[in-house]
Amino acid sequence: ISCNDAITGAAESGRTGLSLEEYVLFAQRLRYWVGRFPDRTHWTWLPRSAYQTSLVLCGGFPAYDDLFVNVWPWSEFQGNIGMRTARRFDPKE
Repeated sequence: ISCNDAITGAAESGRTGLSLEEYVLFAQRLRYWVGRFPDRTHWTWLPRSAYQTSLVLCGGFPAYDDLFVNVWPWSEFQGNIGMRTARRFDPKE
């Protein structure tokens, strides 16, 4: 599955991908709750942090709990990459 396919699937279920800022907040909160950072063996697409027009940011904590951010082509597939999604809530509802 490509990042574009993941975004389409998430949108169909009313969800969206994370930006880099949202991912950092999520990772800090998860570390507070369970004592470790997420995505130690996999990368996570961050489609709301697009880099130029053909690349997307990916984040993860592969070594020593340090955040690594890399760029990836939108259409590239690799087995160790996926996307975290979040549901957006309208405060007026």
